[in-house]
Amino acid sequence: MEINKRELGAQYEDKAVRYLENKGIRILERNFRNRFGEIDIIGFDRNTYLFVEVKYRKDNRFGEPACAVNLKKQRTICKIADYYRVCHHI
Repeated sequence: MEINKRELGAQYEDKAVRYLENKGIRILERNFRNRFGEIDIIGFDRNTYLFVEVKYRKDNRFGEPACAVNLKKQRTICKIADYYRVCHHI
């Protein structure tokens, strides 16, 4: 039985969370949403908040995963991060 894209994405987000936790990063939120969009993982390490976008590619036929986080997506992540910071008085 083939796994759907949403389930596959959730599995890779879980892997990313485990990786970050193993590096000592405290996970604050997952799948934080607002009207601008969603950030997959929000973490904290020492004095730094981390806003993480998780991308998975089966192969590089459509480019590296980092290529999927283009300037538009980066701006969206910044808007969501700004909203998160305002909501949490950061």
